[in-house]
Amino acid sequence: MSVSHQDFSKWYKSADLVDLNSDQPVEPDSPTVAKKPSLKNGATKKKPATKPLFPQFFAIIVLSISIFLVVDLGRRAAANYRVQREAEQLSQQVESARQYQADLLARRSYVASDLYVEEVARNELKWAKPGEAVVAILPTSESTTAPTDVSTTLKQMAPVTQTPAQAWWSLFFGEQNRQP
Repeated sequence: MSVSHQDFSKWYKSADLVDLNSDQPVEPDSPTVAKKPSLKNGATKKKPATKPLFPQFFAIIVLSISIFLVVDLGRRAAANYRVQREAEQLSQQVESARQYQADLLARRSYVASDLYVEEVARNELKWAKPGEAVVAILPTSESTTAPTDVSTTLKQMAPVTQTPAQAWWSLFFGEQNRQP
């Protein structure tokens, strides 16, 4: 499509001319004349309006703060969960320690009683009260046959009359190495 000189002249004369410096209409022969753009229906083309940046800037700031708060809330929730688990474990340890302490206190009161002292003296130290006889069952070898007569066995076993020092000596060093 080519534009002829006549078409251009016609268009140039019918167009609204404006001053570039003041945006006021001027005569076609003026030195500061520039053609004002026009649309088909006679309306002028407007400059594109710049959108204000404040709402976008505000939205970015709010979004950034929201992300920070969500991340911080997640970290705090995880830390709180770990602390709660550790507190439960520690409370279980405290409860078991209290149970152990109660057992020890019961054992201490039993050990301090006369019943315990008598039990240890009879069972472990092989002591007897005055007038009682201590009967010790000696291990027998497999080659020896068991005697059938109980009266001979009792005669063979004499009552043990040892001092505590002799009992300890025989316990550690045996019957062969009797203390002189």
